[in-house]
Amino acid sequence: MTKHLSDYFSLGGILIATVIGFFAFSYNKDFQLAVVTASSFSYFVWGIIHHFIKKDLNLQILIEYAMFSLIGFVTLVAIIYRS
Repeated sequence: MTKHLSDYFSLGGILIATVIGFFAFSYNKDFQLAVVTASSFSYFVWGIIHHFIKKDLNLQILIEYAMFSLIGFVTLVAIIYRS
């Protein structure tokens, strides 16, 4: 894990920016949707780049990141539009 510490710092930055943006734009559902969309896409791309650099990118990993991005996206959109 320490070998890829910079990768995990960037992932942490993506997730922190998501939380901050989600709450900072709590007054506007469209902005929140944009934040969630950007973070889901960023997480997916981060995973691809991370595993490409590690030279272990394969279809299973690609599908895994796509599914977790989709699950997170759907969950947060449901939270945004629950009211």
